Amino acid sequence: MDLAAKLKALQQTIEEKRALRDRLEGQLQTLKRQWEELVEEMKTLGVTPETIEDEMERLQTEAKTLLSEAESLLSREVTPHELPGDYQDPFGP
Repeated sequence: MDLAAKLKALQQTIEEKRALRDRLEGQLQTLKRQWEELVEEMKTLGVTPETIEDEMERLQTEAKTLLSEAESLLSREVTPHELPGDYQDPFGP
């Protein structure tokens, strides 16, 4: 390969790398904008990137507690005095 061909190949490589850099910079800007939008949305929900994991853990614990309470309520037998006064048994007395 002669010197002119090597220079042309190097120039082509430089142009390709510049195009790649430009494309990646554009993607980076898009990701930064999306991150900022996400942080703003998180603020409206009362969390930040720093507190989101703790909040998720708190909500998971709360959900487990509520599920356990619901299962407990559903598993116990309901006595007649716990029913509303106007309750009518659909299957008769």
